[in-house]
Amino acid sequence: RGLAMGDHSTDVNKTIHVSGLPPHITEPQLLDIFSPCGPVLYLRILGEDHTAQNKFAFIEFMDVGGYTAAFNLSGMVIGAQAITVNRSHNGCAKPYVKSTPDIRSRLQAVLSKVGQKVESRSKSRSRSRSRKRQRRRSRDRSRSRSHRRQRRSSSRSRERDRDRDRNRDRDRDRGRDRDR
Repeated sequence: RGLAMGDHSTDVNKTIHVSGLPPHITEPQLLDIFSPCGPVLYLRILGEDHTAQNKFAFIEFMDVGGYTAAFNLSGMVIGAQAITVNRSHNGCAKPYVKSTPDIRSRLQAVLSKVGQKVESRSKSRSRSRSRKRQRRRSRDRSRSRSHRRQRRSSSRSRERDRDRDRNRDRDRDRGRDRDR
């Protein structure tokens, strides 16, 4: 579900959250309402279909201009309900769609009008490999950090034990001194 043109990553700086949607609204209808603000990169309606209170949508615009223009639609009445347009604090997960060369070329033709270029599959593969490498490195770093923390905490506990032993010895010596 969801209308997507592009990759899976979400730019929260260009994504809005629309709440108060009527239960009958569809993605193409919502796209017709918000596309005058600017080119829509991704749109997804979420919530239960039978209750109007829980229906909401995430809309990601291609540029910041469309994002800021969309806030003017807050308060617009759709199906006897006023919608609320807010800044999205988190993006919406986009479904992965396997693209064929035909789809990729059609998408590239559409996006070339906008001035963007669709990456080929080989580029995305090399990027994912480097991401895996980065994750592996960061995991290794975090492991070494946690190992240092463990060492540090064990040395701290040894210090505490020594301090406790010293205090016991001191208290025992004081008790002996009093007895004399």
